[in-house]
Amino acid sequence: QQMRQSSLRRLIGRPTFGLELELHRLDCAASHAKFDNYHFLLDTMVALENEPPVPEPLLRGQDIMAFGIAPGPRVGQLLKQVEEWHLNGEVKTREEALARLHEILVDV
Repeated sequence: QQMRQSSLRRLIGRPTFGLELELHRLDCAASHAKFDNYHFLLDTMVALENEPPVPEPLLRGQDIMAFGIAPGPRVGQLLKQVEEWHLNGEVKTREEALARLHEILVDV
């Protein structure tokens, strides 16, 4: 329950999540009978059912390279950072993502 929102959304978006959740429920029933994490995950899954767990990316590699970043691992790292911001609700639009990216690149 202490997971970052981005990690939680990735977990719920996994193709095997339903099976993993059921295995967790069975494990809880057989061992300690505490279902708080199970219910938390169910509630979160219901809350996210009308939106994709991992939404379409706000930016692409060419957007990063437009800042003068050469093709390579740094582009992937920055795309991953933008995805984290998006999944955590820190940026919601392409424009917000570009502005935030500009802020961190100017400070470098």
